[in-house]
Amino acid sequence: PETLDEKFLEYVARLSWAEKGPLLAREFLAQKGIALVVLPALPQTRLDGAAMFDADGAPVIGMTIRHDRLDSFWFTLIHELAHAWKHLPEKDVAITDESVEDERDDDAKEAEANRLAHDAFIPRMSWQRSEAFLRPSVESIHALADKLHISPAVIAGRLRREKTGYSTFGRLVGSRQVRKLFPDVKWS
Repeated sequence: PETLDEKFLEYVARLSWAEKGPLLAREFLAQKGIALVVLPALPQTRLDGAAMFDADGAPVIGMTIRHDRLDSFWFTLIHELAHAWKHLPEKDVAITDESVEDERDDDAKEAEANRLAHDAFIPRMSWQRSEAFLRPSVESIHALADKLHISPAVIAGRLRREKTGYSTFGRLVGSRQVRKLFPDVKWS
């Protein structure tokens, strides 16, 4: 856990730039002693992710890829890493998140994990001043993604949640792009 900090989250966020970024993230995290476990969603749950420690005190991030979209994968991963960094002080604690996309900001830990995840991708001061936020378009999303070296899916997903609604930028969020990277998981 002592290796986790804002710079660590930002580094992992930049891996979203790569086509096989989720696999690079899993490999990088493994090199740092953090397990990324990908499992199918549990029936009748809305579980997206979890953060916990293993028996040796190493962080474990669990993800269900319930929403098979790049924007959801990246936000959930960084959100859970933020929990591992800030909210897992004891070995016997686990934090599970049902639908981190709902952004339950009424809980202080959830609000902090959401803020840290957002900031890892797009610095707070830059977001509301960006062309992508002020004048959302495919072009402005790609321009900001190029500038920040992050996936346009992350920006499109954030715009959909915060500003434009889920009927926009559907082609940019990376639908059906994550599960295929994990063929060893038996998706239901």
